Amino acid sequence: MGDRESFLSLVVLTLVSGCAVGSGAIKSQGNGGGASGGSSSTGGGGTGGDGCSSMTPCEGNGICPAVTLATCQDGPLAIAVDANNVYWIDTAYGSDPSDPLSGAVMKVPITGGTPVTIVSDPFGVFTFAVGATNVYWANGDYLMMAPLAGGAPVMTAFDEPKSIAADATNVYWTYWPSGDVLAGMVMKAPVTGGAAVVLASGQSAPAGIAVDATNVYWLTSASSGDAVMKVPITGGAPVVLASLQSSPTNMTVDATNVYWLTSTSSSAAVMKVPITGGTPVTLASSTTSLFGIAADATNVYWTSSSVLGGVVMKVPITGGTPAKVASGLNLSGGIAVDATNIYWTGFDGVVAKMAK
Repeated sequence: MGDRESFLSLVVLTLVSGCAVGSGAIKSQGNGGGASGGSSSTGGGGTGGDGCSSMTPCEGNGICPAVTLATCQDGPLAIAVDANNVYWIDTAYGSDPSDPLSGAVMKVPITGGTPVTIVSDPFGVFTFAVGATNVYWANGDYLMMAPLAGGAPVMTAFDEPKSIAADATNVYWTYWPSGDVLAGMVMKAPVTGGAAVVLASGQSAPAGIAVDATNVYWLTSASSGDAVMKVPITGGAPVVLASLQSSPTNMTVDATNVYWLTSTSSSAAVMKVPITGGTPVTLASSTTSLFGIAADATNVYWTSSSVLGGVVMKVPITGGTPAKVASGLNLSGGIAVDATNIYWTGFDGVVAKMAK
């Protein structure tokens, strides 16, 4: 399952879920209506004209010492952070979760403030990556980019990206032609613009991309067994890091390991393997769905969601006992970390952070 498929499954969960919970005076996206009352900004009371209603903190005796950064978002999902801002996808959708009404890339200072729309896309935003100066996103048909400071969107590639990553020099993405998942490719193009380069071809449904200073990593899905792959960012022969994985989805990388999520019909797991290759290790197992994943020098973090609620979890990268970071959330999805905080999105329309 790739980033877009993860997005659609999360949207389905949102559509069948009712209660929205979170931290502080959290707001959930309501059904609209003309009721008057409190402000639509954080901390307002009652129901505003935009249909956002205040929620009590972390219903269900949840663990949630969090700070709300944004509320009343249509459908926040994937999230990223840099030294100054938190970024996320916000997608408005109707009854058909495969056909979003529109999408946007948003940002807010990590210290808090007013959320700002970097760019809007009438065709939706399915996955994205934040570079040093630009944001890159897939709208279902094209790879797009726009300045982080705001500006006109530019089409970077005709391909339909499934997952995107970026560094200071290039933007990377996975792609396969419509109707031919066995002909997938891993691509790159300069962040300043230029011709796309094929780094790997003949990949089966490649998705879930990550990059470090040396390699690009991705996930494949095949009848012979799903795999974790890598290839040098300068080009070369693709290498299998882990094979026989069960539906690997989102992934991240640090200086030592690649981390990813797997799932079956009845279980899920957080996995790792050294970036140089070796035996895959299960860091944590779960009977609920796992979605976002992030890592720092000490821990791996992930979000776990069901219609009963969501949690943010962590486990040491060296292995150990998983621990709850926050619970009582409304179907948490995306997750990101920096040196100080953990950030996540919730389907109550909230973007939140909490200190590590």
